[in-house]
Amino acid sequence: GLVGNADSYDIRYSTSPIDDANWDLATTPSVLPVPQPAGNGESFNVFGLQGETLYYFTVRAIDEASNMGTLSLNANAETLPIAPAKISDLVVIGQPTNTNMTLKWTAVGDNGAGDGAATSYDIRYHTEEITLDNLNSCTIVTAPTPGEPGTLEVLDLSGFGESTTYYFVVRAIDDLGTSGPLSNVAVYTTPDLTPPAQPGSLTVLAGTVESTTK
Repeated sequence: GLVGNADSYDIRYSTSPIDDANWDLATTPSVLPVPQPAGNGESFNVFGLQGETLYYFTVRAIDEASNMGTLSLNANAETLPIAPAKISDLVVIGQPTNTNMTLKWTAVGDNGAGDGAATSYDIRYHTEEITLDNLNSCTIVTAPTPGEPGTLEVLDLSGFGESTTYYFVVRAIDDLGTSGPLSNVAVYTTPDLTPPAQPGSLTVLAGTVESTTK
C-alpha cells in the first residue's frame, strides 16, 4: 500500500501508449532507481532515446515478496530534434593566377553525423575571424543541396578581391530548421595580381664623368 519502502521499480517506455496487454513489449531502461520511503518525490533520467519522437512512460512498484503494484498512468513527452553534426574538415583551395577558390568538406547527417541527408547548408565568409557574435555581418554564399552523410561536397566561388584574407564557415540545417554547430574556420589569402604601374616620366640628365688616374 502506502506504507514503507517498495523493493524496486519497473519502468517501461514505448512510442505507443502502454497498458497491461503490451507491457512486456515496452522497453526497460538498463538502470533503474531504488525506491525511497513512501511519500517522497522521485525523478529518473532516461538516456539513449531517438530525437523528434513521442514517447510514453509508465512505472509500477514491486515489493519484497515480488508483488507488483498497479500500472501507473501513461506520461508522455516528445524528444527535441537532434541537430546535424559539426562539419570539421572544411578547407579552401585557392588559385595562384586568380582570386577564385574552391571549398571542400564532408556532408553530415540530418540527425547527428549519419542519419539521412541534411536539408540545406549555411555558408558564410568574412574578412575577419568568424564567431557567433559577428555571424550576421558575414556574407552568405549560395550553397549546394546536401548529399548523403560522408559525401565529399565541392563548391567553386569567384569574385573576391585580391591581396585579401577571407574566412569561411559552413553548417548543416535539418528539415525542421535546426542548425548544426559552425564548422572549423577555413582561411585563404588571395594573391596579389596587380603589377606595378608604368613609370609616368623617364628623363635622362646629362652630366660629367670625373676620371682619376693613380
